Amino acid sequence: MTRQTAECFAEVVIDLNGEQYRCRWGQRRAYNKADGNLQDATHEIAKINVDDSSKKDELLESTLKHTKNKIIELTRMDFQQFTRSILLAQGSFSAFFEGKS
Repeated sequence: MTRQTAECFAEVVIDLNGEQYRCRWGQRRAYNKADGNLQDATHEIAKINVDDSSKKDELLESTLKHTKNKIIELTRMDFQQFTRSILLAQGSFSAFFEGKS
């Protein structure tokens, strides 16, 4: 979270066999104040409705435990493997190949 802000989030869209999913993590401070107490992080995964943009995305899970399990079910990767694959875009490509599996 950037200093003097009250919220932050990270979001990634994954494409699995033609279906798209949005994975989101977020956190905020109490009362939306930069000096508020840190609140519990939010986690969710939603299926993106690409066929009809007028329809809302389908929320699949919205708790940490269930979101993690859904990501494992869909991607067949555990959290560490999933995170490692996302970090490739963040300049960790060589670390990915050099790391233990």
